[in-house]
Amino acid sequence: MAKPHGQVLWERFDRYCPLLLRLLARHRRGAPLTVVEISQRSGLSPSSIEAISLCVDWRGIDLPTARAFMRGVGIDLTSREDFRRVRMYLRTSSRDPNKKFPYLRRTPEWKTLYLPLLERLASHLKQSASRRTSEPR
Repeated sequence: MAKPHGQVLWERFDRYCPLLLRLLARHRRGAPLTVVEISQRSGLSPSSIEAISLCVDWRGIDLPTARAFMRGVGIDLTSREDFRRVRMYLRTSSRDPNKKFPYLRRTPEWKTLYLPLLERLASHLKQSASRRTSEPR
């Protein structure tokens, strides 16, 4: 039996946090999008983009803001096409964490901006995994 569309959407929001979408935001097959570019595309302020980009879940972010953020990063979780593209990228990218997100590693902001974001994401994923394994079934 297929899941209701609403349930699928909420599962996508649970699985793909703003921080991950920010790390995936880039020009087609090119450089990552800057905060200013995301801000211009979304209509949100650069400080809002920076704050949302640090979030490891969607709590506290209202739907219009989430929608604007997704428009800014170029990934709409309600779009089947966008979702498939993100899922395929994450599935086919290297298993070696040192080779993931190569477009981020080539930027001058790698150590100051993107590496801390990746470390934050890795920490969140590790905590989430440990919580799932410790939960009673």
